[in-house]
Amino acid sequence: MIPLLGTIKVLDTDIDHWGRHNLYFIPPHLMKRLQELGECSVVVPSLQEMHEFNREVHNRSLESGSFFELSSSFKSDFRMLFSDLAQRGVRMSFIVSPELMNHLNIERYEEFKQYLETGGVEFYLYPQKMPFISFVRNDFCLLFEMLTTEGTYDNTQLVCGDPFALKWGKELFEYYSQNSTLISGI
Repeated sequence: MIPLLGTIKVLDTDIDHWGRHNLYFIPPHLMKRLQELGECSVVVPSLQEMHEFNREVHNRSLESGSFFELSSSFKSDFRMLFSDLAQRGVRMSFIVSPELMNHLNIERYEEFKQYLETGGVEFYLYPQKMPFISFVRNDFCLLFEMLTTEGTYDNTQLVCGDPFALKWGKELFEYYSQNSTLISGI
């Protein structure tokens, strides 16, 4: 009964948000432990900030020793975030979708090459389409940008900071990394 009550507490943060978004990217073993996310907050960026990385999570990432991202799309200020994290010596791991990999290879070849040559950074390719926009984990919080149940993007973000959420997020990243291939060069 306690796990059920915990799950209800997580979903009760904003039941409409959870109900409108596709959760199929969460593997069954983690879906059963959804209560570990604890209290999460729904963030709706302003029109001016909708194409930028979440400022609060960016700042927390700069204080972190590690940064993990699963992504099918990078925000317009990704270069700045990457540079800030690299300058601070934050260890970074990225798992990208085939579509994002293709975009990086064609539209941002030189930039992507520099990312791959940066020390303390790993890029992996997940071979299948990712049914979400992005998932980020640092030492302090998780950030989800999910697709709606219709498969569209609605600009909302979910931020969770419970210590159990961080363990849960680590396992989500590991789940995707098991089926991903290290990108060693282009």
